[in-house]
Amino acid sequence: MRTLPPLNSLKVFETAGECLNFTLAARNLNVTQGAVSRQIRQLEEYLGVSLFTRTPGKLELTAAGLELLQVIQGSFSEIEKEIASIRDPNLRQRLTILAPPTFCSRWLSPRIGSFAQLFPQYELHLYTDKEEGVSFDLEICFEEINRHLEKDRILFVEKYIAVCNQDLLSDCMKLEQNAHRMLHIRHKGDHLPSWADWLAAADIPLPAGHAPGITMSTQEQVINAAIAGSGYAIVDQNMVDFSLKSGALIQFSPLQARSRYGYTLKVSPAKLGIGKVDNFCEWLKDRALDLF
Repeated sequence: MRTLPPLNSLKVFETAGECLNFTLAARNLNVTQGAVSRQIRQLEEYLGVSLFTRTPGKLELTAAGLELLQVIQGSFSEIEKEIASIRDPNLRQRLTILAPPTFCSRWLSPRIGSFAQLFPQYELHLYTDKEEGVSFDLEICFEEINRHLEKDRILFVEKYIAVCNQDLLSDCMKLEQNAHRMLHIRHKGDHLPSWADWLAAADIPLPAGHAPGITMSTQEQVINAAIAGSGYAIVDQNMVDFSLKSGALIQFSPLQARSRYGYTLKVSPAKLGIGKVDNFCEWLKDRALDLF
């Protein structure tokens, strides 16, 4: 048996916490201000803490009130989405996936057809950005892989290789002189350490005060620039396997440096156990196993 306060009092508190005005909350809920005040008071008595600080003309959430409001908002949103998916058969069969742009275009998109063949009943939607009103069934994240991450969340770690197109191949062994043609990936306001890690593994020091090179927002942009002959790039081998096979890119050094970054899988607790989510996660992990 769950020990929860009346759900109606939680709904009243959510509305009051968002409005920070009992009169407006009462209007939105179509009840009296007295009813709102009574529900809030009963909830505070149940919890044993104050949820609001009340001063003349001003209503504010306490620290406990703010924490509870965030929990309630998230929980009610998940409940609302799940009820909508149960009511709408189309939503039950729609699988929405959020993934980084490069992963989506370079790795997932060329392979997603095999999943669609295995499970033709699902309507697949791939996103590279969060959109208002879209409930994602699962999210693929790009992040630093550390010992605190659960192993079953990790898909694979990046493997850095050095690439360029055919036109730049003749100068590829003179990187110290071609720092201005190095293509960098921007990450959290700085360079992703792909070049630094690969150069360290190759024991190639760059001269002090070397040219900064070219910095771009995504690995996808860097890969396209390398294909076009704009410069040299250190990229994840998993993202360029098709480009290497086609000859659009050439790996100009056999060295492979293991990255500290990789791709992980994130599924909200509310989505665990749902058939479409479990099927996709199993399919995804089967294909990622070979990349470690």
